[in-house]
Amino acid sequence: MQKRVNFRASPRPKSSPRPQLVLPVEKRLIVFDFDNTLTTAHVSNFFARHSEGLLYNREFFIDNFFGGISRYTAMVDQLTKCMTLGKVVVCSKGIASEITYVWQLLQLPPEITIYARQSASMNPYSYKKADVIRSLITDEHYTQVVYFDDSEIDHVELVGQKGEDVCCYMGLVFRHSRLDEGLSYYYHKNSSTGLDFSTLRPLDPP
Repeated sequence: MQKRVNFRASPRPKSSPRPQLVLPVEKRLIVFDFDNTLTTAHVSNFFARHSEGLLYNREFFIDNFFGGISRYTAMVDQLTKCMTLGKVVVCSKGIASEITYVWQLLQLPPEITIYARQSASMNPYSYKKADVIRSLITDEHYTQVVYFDDSEIDHVELVGQKGEDVCCYMGLVFRHSRLDEGLSYYYHKNSSTGLDFSTLRPLDPP
């Protein structure tokens, strides 16, 4: 009688796990101009004309330079949301000590860094916000920049002769360009009476 022979299949070699696709995380820089962007009137010009400007209280600045308590509250809410989605900075041709005074008086987020002229002796026309933004991009390796300003001067300095597309972003009209390979740049030109924070939609998570 012939014996039955059982053949066992040899175990399959364990396959090595597939390498996971790691997508680069968007590193976002959000830049707000101060005068006529965060504010609804020009604070720096006010200080230049009124030496007693530091004597005014919180309510005076909210009512006269930030569009009243409703807009001020919306602005604080939006700034707080933006801080969870990127690095937020203020970049201004104004004087740093005056902007800082108003910032602290209004109890705006202390985590937001203010870049501005260190003294009135610095020529505002030679102080270029575009240079500050470029330096931040280079030092911190940002891959996305979102820039709000009522003036196009530094936007033109940043973009140069490169083409740009108009797009809808955060509920507003932005100009979209690439400053460099892998660096996406969005610019919104707001009116001279400040940014309307009630229409600003949250940024997508990076």
